[in-house]
Amino acid sequence: MKKAVSTTLTAGVLAVSMLLTPFSALAAGGPIDLDAERAIPSAPQLGFADTEDTEYVEGAVLHYVDFSKVKSLEEIGYYVAPNATNANTTMELTDDGLYVKATDQKVNITPFGASVPRNIKDYTLEMTVKFDNPNGKYLVFNPAESATGTGAVNGDIALRPVGQKDENWVNQRLWFHDKGQLMNDSSADDAAAIKQAVANGEFVTFSISVRNLSVVGVKVSGTGKTIYLQGNTAKGVLGSNWGLTVGNGNDELHLKSVKMIAGYNLDAEQKWPAGYVENENLLSVPSSALVGRGPIDLDAERAIPSAPQLGFADTEDTEYVEGAVLHYVDFSKVKSLEEIGYYVAPNATNANTTMELTDDGLYVKATDQKVNITPFGASVPRNIKDYTLEMTVKFDNPNGKYLVFNPAESATGTGAVNGDIALRPVGQKDENWVNQRLWFHDKGQLMNDSSADDAAAIKQAVANGEFVTFSISVRNLSVVGVKVSGTGKTIYLQGNTAKGVLGSNWGLTVGNGNDELHLKSVKMIAGYNLDAEQKWPAGYVENENLLSVPSSALANGSENPDPIDPDPTPDTSDLTIASYNLRLGGMLYGYDMKALAKDLKKSGAQIIGLEEVYKNAPINNNQDTMRILGEELGYYYYYAGYEEREGGEYGVGILSKYPITEAKHHELPHNNSTNSRYGAAEATIDINGTKFVFVALHMDQNKAAESFSILREQLDGKDPYVIAGDFNYSNFEAMQAAFPDCTLANHGTVTTTDGYMFDNMIFSPSVEMQDFIVTNTKNSDHYMVSCPIVIKTPPVETIMKVETTDLTSDSISDALKALGYNTPEAVESKLKSEMATKLDTDTMKVYDVTLTVSTDGGASWQPAASENIPEGIEVLFALPEGTTAEEYDFLISHLKEDGTVELLTPQVKDGKLAVTVHSLSPFGVGWKAKSQPAPAPTNPPTTAPTEPPKQTPGTTAAPSGGNTNSSNGSSSSTPAPTQAPTAAATPAPTAKPATTSIPQTGDTGLPILPLIIVCIVSLTMTAILFVYRKKKD
Repeated sequence: MKKAVSTTLTAGVLAVSMLLTPFSALAAGGPIDLDAERAIPSAPQLGFADTEDTEYVEGAVLHYVDFSKVKSLEEIGYYVAPNATNANTTMELTDDGLYVKATDQKVNITPFGASVPRNIKDYTLEMTVKFDNPNGKYLVFNPAESATGTGAVNGDIALRPVGQKDENWVNQRLWFHDKGQLMNDSSADDAAAIKQAVANGEFVTFSISVRNLSVVGVKVSGTGKTIYLQGNTAKGVLGSNWGLTVGNGNDELHLKSVKMIAGYNLDAEQKWPAGYVENENLLSVPSSALVGRGPIDLDAERAIPSAPQLGFADTEDTEYVEGAVLHYVDFSKVKSLEEIGYYVAPNATNANTTMELTDDGLYVKATDQKVNITPFGASVPRNIKDYTLEMTVKFDNPNGKYLVFNPAESATGTGAVNGDIALRPVGQKDENWVNQRLWFHDKGQLMNDSSADDAAAIKQAVANGEFVTFSISVRNLSVVGVKVSGTGKTIYLQGNTAKGVLGSNWGLTVGNGNDELHLKSVKMIAGYNLDAEQKWPAGYVENENLLSVPSSALANGSENPDPIDPDPTPDTSDLTIASYNLRLGGMLYGYDMKALAKDLKKSGAQIIGLEEVYKNAPINNNQDTMRILGEELGYYYYYAGYEEREGGEYGVGILSKYPITEAKHHELPHNNSTNSRYGAAEATIDINGTKFVFVALHMDQNKAAESFSILREQLDGKDPYVIAGDFNYSNFEAMQAAFPDCTLANHGTVTTTDGYMFDNMIFSPSVEMQDFIVTNTKNSDHYMVSCPIVIKTPPVETIMKVETTDLTSDSISDALKALGYNTPEAVESKLKSEMATKLDTDTMKVYDVTLTVSTDGGASWQPAASENIPEGIEVLFALPEGTTAEEYDFLISHLKEDGTVELLTPQVKDGKLAVTVHSLSPFGVGWKAKSQPAPAPTNPPTTAPTEPPKQTPGTTAAPSGGNTNSSNGSSSSTPAPTQAPTAAATPAPTAKPATTSIPQTGDTGLPILPLIIVCIVSLTMTAILFVYRKKKD
């Protein structure tokens, strides 16, 4: 119900009424007069640096307006663009919020004069609204409003009620410029319920997520239901304001409230500032919303942090380069004291101390208790004897007691161990400024020709709350002087008796007399010289914090910090593959590549395939996506663009922790009825010497068979490999049939926000999948899929090598030495004695035979272990010099570990003597010339027949078809032993036959065989003639 304030009251009556009625009880502000002369209000100062790098606490509420509590738009800095007039627009502040009715003109509302950040890139805008006319056009959110407040600069997103054109509720989804696709498992039934709530004129809350200036999603809540929808291409501009637009088709609505929240997470816990009263308007950004800003919680259970390792020998003898900066903290850049290792002693509590990190540094207000601050957990030297501590500070209360430097802080951080030196502001007791000199425990006497006038000027600067720098010189652990600089002046003062202790920390103490100050920075410098040139490490960025001692600060001869080992590269037994469709190049990330890199890093994957990747397109802020991701992750990368889109390239990419040695792009077929193109990137990756092929793929489901054929052809003979990507395809049976020897990762798991199972991986035979992990990042319409895998190592082929070398004492085994075979001579004697039983020879060569194995292709060799010795080892021995296999007999003797000897008759193989053995130890090769057989005697010719000659005793007749045994006349198959030839057995030379042949002994007549043949031929011819004549007759 609208509750307008009556305009008939006189000014006096109204004034009395307001005096009598509490302000909070007054009704809302009533009708709004749209003055034609209204001007755009100026943006106020926010009280902090509003830059694109300003960090906010996620979920922190930055701005909140409940319009039912507002008396005028001017008081909250909201502006209505001039196109809305009293003639075409009705606006009123009511108990239900800001009522707007637009007839034939849009109404643009923008917080130009509100205290809201204008350079924030990640935020959520939450609006609670009811559509009094559900047939109206829309309520629009503009992430970048024009300077005149008349419309969106770079696109907008429309929150459309029921019944409007443009298919407002197609498939029960709230309509948006980019189809309003449901996300995050949102229910169509819940969407329908919210639709009905809108139609009924109920309040609904729209939360719009802006990430890296882009609208990436919307959360809609109403009637106890919540749905999530995709964003669109609307994009903000740094330095601009967001705005709201009510449509011009008799749109009528009540805007109950507007809330601006840090961060794009639609479900982040909302954080209000301490002391906030529920439902009250929040019209300025609270300091607690800034990272590292706001009150520091002095937890009563806080513990003293441990001193970190410095990476070098921190001893009293460590030498430093004079003037080298060892430590520097600018507290305006610090998010918490813990991150820099600073500790606040337990005597400071939330009840008696206020501490806050601000743009002016560390703010400290101490009431009835001192505040001791010590770098117990900071990377600073603790055994350094000569150094300078420099502090820049301003005293917000110049009547406070002091800021004290303690060269040796107690273990509990509650005070100086061995004296301190106080830096006292103006007006305190103890003659703070005696003779215009800053007071110290030891009189603060001016030194080095310091001017009293300069001291007075610095005194005045302190009184004015200006920053002043104190540099305290410590020499051989003692405070020896102080340099004070401010308002362009410098003075030097004596030190005092305060003394440090080796191994201790220095500390700072803020006094307890309502002392209030800002500590801007602290710097620790090597050497006690107050005027030494300060030396920063190479590559140092000016004004950045320096939280560890640089190696350049160590003098020659000092131990340098240990080098940091590079990240160990995981082996192939600990490998994770991931695939992720980015949804139009990362639209839901607002094209924030650093945020995308964080999600990729969370996957733990060493090799990642990405689909829908833009390169240098206006839509992705002209970014080279793969290059940026590669740099953020420290990975190698490859990009394959296969389509020109949105003014840039569009394709797939590969990221790899391992070197990519070769890469190429494969175009994949696509349906000609669509403009979309598809492709795959193939990379050969060197994983610790293993060649691994990875393919990132984006495929047209209508061309699956053709695409699979191309991939099979390209990957033929390559193993191991993985194909990963968005297949747009879930016929797992057909996919398996296309790659019959491979394994599929996904057999039915949903991988998209709208219920499809399109993301998959194909593993070659030597790749074993350990798990299939699906992660909903809420930043894409696809889930990220990842698989830990193992690349199966093929069995290692063991190569064996038998080597024969001369036997030495060192090569004789301990077992044989224990049996008395200590020398090669002893071994040879044993082998000869055993060989003599089969071969009578004095010639032998003794060898040591060893077996070595290689498991790396022969690159290295090791002695064979017992399990490596096969059943039967062939050993080859060279023929002894001067011998041949035809003329010598050989025998090989083998002395076993138990002292027994086996005799082996070798075979000749490739010109060497080969034997097969089952163990290795010393071998002896013996040889002896073969015996020559006696030749058969030749009978001398005679001139007359004689008796057959008698066999001469001691000779062996040459056998003819076998040996004849004279004792029994029977044939024997066993040849008689060959006897050694004698002189009598040598046949006489054969005499030349005479012209007239005289038959030899044994030629006793005509040969019978020729006569038989002649007879047979004659008889045959006679028979033929007989038959012939008979036929003729």
